[in-house]
Amino acid sequence: MNIQHKILFGYVILMAVIGSMTAILLFDRARIREIEKESAEIRAVRLDINTVHRRITELATLGESVMAWDTTEYRVYHEKRMSIDTLLVDLKQSCTGFVLPEQVDTLRILLSDKEHHLYRIMKAFHRQEIADSLIAEQLPKVSSQATRTRTVIRKKKGIAGWFGKKDTVTVPVPAAPLHSLNERLISMQEKRIRELNTYTDSLRFYNQELNARLNSFIIQLDGQAQNAFQYREQEIAEAQKHSFRLIAGLVGAAIILLVISHFVIVRDLRRRDRDRRHLEEAVTQNRNLSDMRKKVIMTLSHDIRGPLNAISGSAELAMNTRDRKRRNAYLTDIIGSARHITQLANSLLDLSRLNEAKETLNPVPFRLIPFLDRIAAEYTRPANDR
Repeated sequence: MNIQHKILFGYVILMAVIGSMTAILLFDRARIREIEKESAEIRAVRLDINTVHRRITELATLGESVMAWDTTEYRVYHEKRMSIDTLLVDLKQSCTGFVLPEQVDTLRILLSDKEHHLYRIMKAFHRQEIADSLIAEQLPKVSSQATRTRTVIRKKKGIAGWFGKKDTVTVPVPAAPLHSLNERLISMQEKRIRELNTYTDSLRFYNQELNARLNSFIIQLDGQAQNAFQYREQEIAEAQKHSFRLIAGLVGAAIILLVISHFVIVRDLRRRDRDRRHLEEAVTQNRNLSDMRKKVIMTLSHDIRGPLNAISGSAELAMNTRDRKRRNAYLTDIIGSARHITQLANSLLDLSRLNEAKETLNPVPFRLIPFLDRIAAEYTRPANDR
């Protein structure tokens, strides 16, 4: 994989990390919105609970004046009780996760029974008012009957009576109707007291039970709502911590991958720079070797051309010379030049093998003077002959 692909791979990793962070943030935002929506529902439930509590308190306050109620005030009480009943029905449907439906139904039944008892108490007081009105109507008549008198003639008491003396006396009429009215009033009063005591005891019992159920209902709903709020807050905190951990992990992984990618790219750049330097050195060496080869070829050409000319000249001279001694000298020059050419050819072959790494260099010390003397002797004779 070349460096362009590695750089592209680094950008792809970076974009993937950024996309993952964006997705995590969007997911956490949607989750937090959902939790906030649930929290808003819990607040609405809590508001309904407080409304129910307030209205029940108002209803209880209104019921304290039952002795002075009339039909209109009873209808007002009934309408308020029905509004509370409707609110409890709605609360029953929306608070299934906080309170049992049976508790709401029990509270509704208690409120309905209390209304019936208040209605009976109102009726009892109305009957008392009717009885009082009857007493007010009949009492003057009975009182007038009770104050009637009659005149009775009877004997005087004592000695005068013995002599037949009589006396006229006014005697009150017996108060039987008044006693009858008194007995009826006492009976009605006792009955009213018994009814009021019964209704009062029953009302007191229902009030106690209603207050206990209401307090238990409110406390339970408040506790469950508070627990729900705490649970939602914990969920929000956990979601934030989870998103922070994910983002931190992604950022850390991205940083690690970017650092690794940076080191890989730097290593490749250094390798490319090193390879470039090696190539430049190889090019320089090849150029130097090419120049050296040219010089060697030119030198060998000059070195070979001289002995060849010497061989050619000595051969011509040997052909035209009848003196055996001189002919042998020419032949010796030819042989020396041939050997010299052979040595040059061998040296050229060794050099080419060294360049192709087919031959290892074996440095051996030698004396340069004999080599120069041999070269001088080789070129001295042809020069003298000319």
